[in-house]
Amino acid sequence: MQQLLPAAAYVPFDDTSLDERATLAIRWILEREQETGRRAGLIVAWMHDYVEPVELFKRGRPYSSPKSSKSFGSGPVLVFCTSMEGLAKAVSSGREVAYVAWGNDPWVFGWAADVGAINLRSGQPEVPPSQEVRALLDDLDFAGRGGWYDNPGKEDARRILGLLGKQVSRDFTVGAMLARGHSVKSVKYLRALR
Repeated sequence: MQQLLPAAAYVPFDDTSLDERATLAIRWILEREQETGRRAGLIVAWMHDYVEPVELFKRGRPYSSPKSSKSFGSGPVLVFCTSMEGLAKAVSSGREVAYVAWGNDPWVFGWAADVGAINLRSGQPEVPPSQEVRALLDDLDFAGRGGWYDNPGKEDARRILGLLGKQVSRDFTVGAMLARGHSVKSVKYLRALR
């Protein structure tokens, strides 16, 4: 179920201003827009006003929210402070994606590591998981084809999560499964599975 994105980047939550973090992501998305020749779009949490850089970027561009059926265009996508739902919507489009974290998204590191996203604060790709962790994530991904809801899926998930828990956090694992195209509902279920 591995999802492949042409390019991915993110801005982790830190003590810099939201304007600065948005500007980093917008700059990256505009470069992708130039490279692809396709107009960049935007996914925001709600359809209202945002920090100035996002408002300027939004003008004349297609934008949507996680729950809206409104199109967000066919070009690279800036996902601004939306949590899992917005990122999943963008990832499912198979386009270039930049995600601006908003602080309540510890799973973003697992997503970023699994897709090799560039951390726009450091300018470096996120360090991929070790071979051992990647193999366990592959097993969990395979076991989750049905969403980990059936008994065999639950049993496999519990066993694999136990092994992964010795090396990475549950949030990291959830982010990696989101990167691989599992639904938000499934990864939230996985997060709560004990």
